[in-house]
Amino acid sequence: MKKDRLQLAFWVVLMVLGMVANVFGKEPSVSYSLTAERPVITDDDPHYLVWHYGNLWHIRWQSPEKKARFSGTLRAVDGSISLEERVNLERKDKVKKEDDTISFKGKVKEEPEGFDFTWSGRKLILDLYIEGDHLPTKVYIGKRAIRPTGVPFSVTGAPSASYVNISSGVASGIPEVTTKKPHYLFWHTGDVWHLRWQSLEKKERFSGTIKDIKGSIELCRRVNLEKKDKTKVTPPNLLTFKGKVKEEPEGFDFRWTGEKLMLDLRISGEPSLSGIYIGRRAINPSKLPFYIVPGRYVLPFPPRHRRVNRPMPREIPPPFRHIPPSY
Repeated sequence: MKKDRLQLAFWVVLMVLGMVANVFGKEPSVSYSLTAERPVITDDDPHYLVWHYGNLWHIRWQSPEKKARFSGTLRAVDGSISLEERVNLERKDKVKKEDDTISFKGKVKEEPEGFDFTWSGRKLILDLYIEGDHLPTKVYIGKRAIRPTGVPFSVTGAPSASYVNISSGVASGIPEVTTKKPHYLFWHTGDVWHLRWQSLEKKERFSGTIKDIKGSIELCRRVNLEKKDKTKVTPPNLLTFKGKVKEEPEGFDFRWTGEKLMLDLRISGEPSLSGIYIGRRAINPSKLPFYIVPGRYVLPFPPRHRRVNRPMPREIPPPFRHIPPSY
């Protein structure tokens, strides 16, 4: 009983602070550093999830037990905002972008709905409603599922750098994703780089260009490609491809030798940033084309019985002389 009273008092204080902030015209803020990765929660009431991977942001609304109305606006202050992809929206749901603002409204039961977006600027202001009310305790943000002290609230402290340049260390290891939508997987193991495209729901067209800056590209292996699929290397540094796929992933493996690698990947001729997953963390690029640049080699699972005291060696671009980590 005492614990319940303390929790109730805590949330009352948070709500009062949020109301005071709104009265004085300054919304409560959430640090950008706390917003990474999807919240994992169990909540039977209508709620929002807000998070990002790299520069690609995600907002979802969900109501497991009953159908609920969700609406709101997202505004980039002193910057811009871009709508990337709509997720599970029904016909009557609406998402609209105007200038520096995205507005939305929809109803949902069980399956989460929402959209993906990118933004830049001094801060992002989120004004979110559930059944026409501000409910800050039903907004979960980032891996730690923190909640704002009031609504509207802002996200501040976002870095100006974006995932246009992606470290090869970040691209290590196959992405682990569960999506039925058309998508790419891109990763490397040692000196060999892998690109796969997949579409579980319907047949889609995949195409793209990969260019080695100040180097050369070598095509190592084609994987599950059909007769009409094409991969072509134009010496010394350009690789192009196009193909269609359903269910079984297709793609190829390659090596490269230059200063950095440029990739421009399309699905049905259109850019789909949320449909490109890179490395074990399955990050999404913020723009197309994006670049892979040399970075640190990171062990997938560092041994626990021995402490690593020396810095990890840097990868050497192909013809990749693989340097094992030193202990």
